[in-house]
Amino acid sequence: MESKSDIIKNALANGDTRKAISVASKFFDRSDETQLYKQAQAAIGNPGFYRQIGKNPDAIIAAAVENLEARFAA
Repeated sequence: MESKSDIIKNALANGDTRKAISVASKFFDRSDETQLYKQAQAAIGNPGFYRQIGKNPDAIIAAAVENLEARFAA
């Protein structure tokens, strides 16, 4: 069975950032990074809402991808 970290690494290596964010958003800790992944997952699913509340969903997603690449790049 593949660990979440391995799935994220493979997804990033294959350019599947949505899958990497989706898996990372399911971490159980309450760290700032996990909160970013959860927010990015929500921004992917409902970008219009984030625009309505004055946030840029693309920037949130880009920040999450940047964080994942820094954390899990092989």
